Amino acid sequence: MSYRNRSALRGGEQLTLNATATAETSTKAPPGGESRNNTGLTSTEFGFNAALAVPRLIAPNLPLLDVRLPNSDFQPRTTFGTGVRYVTRTGFFSTTNFNLNYGYSWKTKITNEQELRPIDVQYNLVSTTPTFDTILTKRPFLRNSFEQQFILGSSYRYTFNQQVLEQRRQQIFFRARWK
Repeated sequence: MSYRNRSALRGGEQLTLNATATAETSTKAPPGGESRNNTGLTSTEFGFNAALAVPRLIAPNLPLLDVRLPNSDFQPRTTFGTGVRYVTRTGFFSTTNFNLNYGYSWKTKITNEQELRPIDVQYNLVSTTPTFDTILTKRPFLRNSFEQQFILGSSYRYTFNQQVLEQRRQQIFFRARWK
């Protein structure tokens, strides 16, 4: 479910709210899971995120940082985002992921879009059952994915998209991302 307000603060700011809920189940029990009355695995996920896009660059006043785009016909944006996601696999584990980000997106031409997120923070909480702990003990490479983690990072994305040019017969779409 999504909600979008295209003038949230009365200055052209765009507020986007997203909520997700999913459920998944299998009809056959996994090996060793027959003690649960031969039922399959059940997974559920709930998530919520919010993003605010401001139609200008908001940046600290640093001497080496020039935030002007001199030859651009497109409005740059500053984005703020936050979210939470809860995933549970009944009888095995549950995870809660929190994220917070801040960044910029701009176009230099109609086909070229760039996004820079200097701040991209994630915090993951994990809770496992004793049954799942025995699986993780046998597979240490998998254990790293199920540990509590704090991740501070940055990212950059470049998109080249000729699909906006209607007269072209053959269109190219290219996206590269660095984290």
